[in-house]
Amino acid sequence: MKFISLCLLLSFCPAFGQTSVSDLLSQGLKPDESKKPVVSAEDQKALVTATATLLSKHLTFRADGSASAFYSAAERQTVEWQKFVVFRIDSKPVSEADKLNGITKKYAVIFGCDANRTWDAKANRWGEWQPNGYADFPLGVVFHLKGGAWTAEAPDLLKYFSPGPGPSISDSKPKPAGKTAELPPGMQKMK
Repeated sequence: MKFISLCLLLSFCPAFGQTSVSDLLSQGLKPDESKKPVVSAEDQKALVTATATLLSKHLTFRADGSASAFYSAAERQTVEWQKFVVFRIDSKPVSEADKLNGITKKYAVIFGCDANRTWDAKANRWGEWQPNGYADFPLGVVFHLKGGAWTAEAPDLLKYFSPGPGPSISDSKPKPAGKTAELPPGMQKMK
């Protein structure tokens, strides 16, 4: 009976137990069979990975699909998102100036979420859930491919967000073989 309950729980919580931020973010990208893909599978994977790397510096991603951040443009405020994902990837035109600068591809990575809420410090409780994303958080980020590497044109607003409370899946990286917990990072026992 416990096994069946666990299977049911996992089937209703597709983001539960995510192993990486990239896995979590890519859940928002649903292929539309009626349209030709805007981005190749290889580029999509690279863009989601680049987005995960960028956003992990600003958000805490949790295994349940939620995310949190501290927003500090005026006074520090805690923000939480429900099911924060990459919603879509749009192709952007590569201008003649871009080509002269070595840029070969450009894409806008658009974010999406089910809801957001903020911590009300005066009432010492969470506010009501609001539809869609937090108004001051960027809607997306533009990446360009130059010299085989994806580079972000990070929106200025992103600098006001730092990782929020909660356990982060981006922190749960497996330790390399041969390392021991009692030694500082980068050190190994001598044989």
